[in-house]
Amino acid sequence: MVAFCFRNTVLENYHAEDVPINDARMKSLMIEASQKLSWWLNGKHYLSSTGDEALYRYAVRVFETKYTSNWEK
Repeated sequence: MVAFCFRNTVLENYHAEDVPINDARMKSLMIEASQKLSWWLNGKHYLSSTGDEALYRYAVRVFETKYTSNWEK
């Protein structure tokens, strides 16, 4: 969730360009991160509320594998 909502955002551009994060950039980051977090939580809620436990567990494993297993790289 952190990778999707924060790391893969404008923050990567700021880091790559080595630009300081001022108030305007922080606001942009927080808006994008909030929107992504809302999408994530709503999607996760949808999966768990469908009653399809296998689909929910599969989705969690996919995100876990994609984002957390190689986090430090």
